[in-house]
Amino acid sequence: MLTLNRLALASLALWAASPAVAQTDPVPLLAQTIHLDAPVVAAAGKRACTLQVRSFGDAENLTYLQAGYTAGVGCGWETALRVSAAELKSHALAGGAAVRHGGSDIELVARRRPWENRSIVLQAGVAQPRTPARGKPCFTLGASAGYEIGSDLALTLNPKAVILKENVLVGVGMGVAARAGSAWTLIADCTPLVTGDNTRSIIDGGKIRRTVYGAALRYNAREFGDGVTVDLGWTTGLGSSTGTSLTPGLGDAKALYVAVTARR
Repeated sequence: MLTLNRLALASLALWAASPAVAQTDPVPLLAQTIHLDAPVVAAAGKRACTLQVRSFGDAENLTYLQAGYTAGVGCGWETALRVSAAELKSHALAGGAAVRHGGSDIELVARRRPWENRSIVLQAGVAQPRTPARGKPCFTLGASAGYEIGSDLALTLNPKAVILKENVLVGVGMGVAARAGSAWTLIADCTPLVTGDNTRSIIDGGKIRRTVYGAALRYNAREFGDGVTVDLGWTTGLGSSTGTSLTPGLGDAKALYVAVTARR
């Protein structure tokens, strides 16, 4: 109940700070960032496909592949399917113990923009993780809102939660997108965890809490058609589904982040 109250309060706080945003650009400034959901939804009949690679070094030392599909269904509704996968590995600790990590996550989400004059979106979903830490189906919740400052700068706020019986994860994501010319946008976000433990110590294997963050350059690849973008940057988060976006690499490991998105 406390988790739901926090999400509700955060969503209400977004209401006043979220003006209407016209959706005429095939790649809106208020688009999804590395870990945050966009405060806009696709129009009826519009679709987007995303492929991501996150290649970690250091303690995580895994490559995560992710695919996403989003479809606008009209009346302010949008659906999204997200699949993330990596192999399972063990990171050896001092004393002979080990931390298991990696695995997969599948999430189906329904997103709704309830007020036409506000750039705010509410969402709920169901996920099936297959990781050493989580293996049972769970529910996910979130809300996102954006605020454009002029035509070249946008801010996003995205509280989200994974409802697990033994470990509820709640984070509040904050992001920025800044145009750097006609074809380039700098995106960055940071999601501190409010409740729950989202990783393990590489010293003793105990559960700990870490912030997830990342930054990238987004290229609007118009030569391949309107709505095609390529992201290149770095991140500490395992993916962009609700669960993986709240989970950092072991030992705060950094990953090379590459994403390609096509919107039609």
